[in-house]
Amino acid sequence: SESDELECLQGEDRSEDFDIKLECDLLLDRVQREVSERDFNILTLRYGLRGNPPHTLSEVAEIHGITRARVNQIEKQCVNSLRELTAR
Repeated sequence: SESDELECLQGEDRSEDFDIKLECDLLLDRVQREVSERDFNILTLRYGLRGNPPHTLSEVAEIHGITRARVNQIEKQCVNSLRELTAR
């Protein structure tokens, strides 16, 4: 139909996607200032952030020379920091 063609020509409105990505980037910047460089790197590696592919606990542990349990602890601390920042 004519309206379908018009929608196709106009393209999708991706401004909401852009806004969400921007908010996430700003939040990550705030977390980066609150945690150590190593801890932030662990967070980005585990979740595939800032251009990194996601890594397993074992991979991150090997990269940083620490145990998987310690990676898990650090990951939880960083996620808690994220939650605190979003609650403010």
